[in-house]
Amino acid sequence: MEIRELNSEEVAALKQGLSLAAKLLGQPLPLTVNAVQELYDLLRQSDSDFAEAGIALGLSFGQLIADEVGYEWVRVCDEYGEETCLSPIGARLICAPISMIQKRLESGEIVNLVELRDETIRVISSRAKSGEYQPR
Repeated sequence: MEIRELNSEEVAALKQGLSLAAKLLGQPLPLTVNAVQELYDLLRQSDSDFAEAGIALGLSFGQLIADEVGYEWVRVCDEYGEETCLSPIGARLICAPISMIQKRLESGEIVNLVELRDETIRVISSRAKSGEYQPR
């Protein structure tokens, strides 16, 4: 698995995704957790398959994590493909908020995003504190 910094195009795509989520909600950035929850609930109940909205939602959920604990956005490349993810600075630990959200949307899962955010932070932070990772 390769973990690297985002390049300028990927940073621009991240910003565009966050802006799309705000535009869909008619709210300014940064989005609150309640706004991100509202967008999740709307997309979960929607019959349309608007992939860009799901990605924008995943990025917005990830930004809640980044804002809470200071993780950085990175690009992860592995045998399954590439994805924009979050990582504690300097650690080979990641969480994939886009995939996390997309899978839950696809299954129609009712999710409390505050709980999901807090549990994700707890798991990643616990691994970081225990040394269950390699530096990058």
